Amino acid sequence: MNRGKKILITALAAALLLSMSGCGGKTPSGDTSKDKKQKTSSTQTKSKSKAILTGTHTKMIGSIKLKAVQIPVKPALTTSSTFNTQIAAHGNKVYILSDSKLMEYSYQSGQLKLQKTRSFGDHKYTHMDASRDGTVRLSDFMDPYIGLRKGKQIFEYDDLDYMVISPSGKWGISYFSDAQKAQRVTFQKDRVVKQDFPFKQVKTIRYIDITDSSILVSGSSAKDSNQYVFVYDYNRNLKTVLKDSDGSGLGSITFSTFAKSRYIGLDGNLRSIDLWDASGRWIGNAKTSDLFGVSYPWLSDGQLMDDGSLLVTMTQKRDDDKTIEVLIYRVSGF
Repeated sequence: MNRGKKILITALAAALLLSMSGCGGKTPSGDTSKDKKQKTSSTQTKSKSKAILTGTHTKMIGSIKLKAVQIPVKPALTTSSTFNTQIAAHGNKVYILSDSKLMEYSYQSGQLKLQKTRSFGDHKYTHMDASRDGTVRLSDFMDPYIGLRKGKQIFEYDDLDYMVISPSGKWGISYFSDAQKAQRVTFQKDRVVKQDFPFKQVKTIRYIDITDSSILVSGSSAKDSNQYVFVYDYNRNLKTVLKDSDGSGLGSITFSTFAKSRYIGLDGNLRSIDLWDASGRWIGNAKTSDLFGVSYPWLSDGQLMDDGSLLVTMTQKRDDDKTIEVLIYRVSGF
């Protein structure tokens, strides 16, 4: 990508984010605000504007054919925040966190059907993931870290920042922004054990994702301040660094994972899904307009499924240019 264009896109995105006080992402990086205590509301749509339906699209990335199928949300879901939508799944249950409310859906007949909605009072959660046992975990800066299973809260821990959990659920990483202040957290019944867990190649953390064998840290480089995805093993040995096609920085990777033989990244800033091979070599990308059929969405989060496909959540303004809708797609072909 032309370097000048990338800088311009990043600058425009930064200006947009600064103008939307109170909107935030999973982490306290450049596209968030520490003040998340504003009142927001999700809507099982009552808007008169039409729900967005784009159907199925395919796109080649080199020799790889990706297929994206929209999964309609019933009823359609709108949100007040462009950036704070999260997704998790276990079995035929899909969970969407939006406007600090947790929606549980059944995934059947190619649709997500709302089963229940849960609010959390004054707690304004913006980060969610799930461990392999089906425990849905919510965290946010200055709010307690809680776990839910089968609709019931099963734990609550204080003094943790944003949390990302390992697939086993036995440990995770607590972080805010400074990569040198990240902590490894181990759960022991009613208490947590913290251990300093800095990532020396990273300056500022945007997001962290943990796979079965790796820790993927999206953030700015301590060396040149560009945005990359740093891939570590569980002992924090650096395995590779995911970069753009020309070896330069990325936009804003909101989710990353490893599927089959390649790395996958969702770039919210540049509106693309990027692929790298197992060595970290950039393969190519697909723009959201080509793969999803939507013009200018914010790619918010992803959930790797057992069959190797990826659930992707994004937000997109409807034709009225006011209503923000939450869209879900299932991408296969990796």
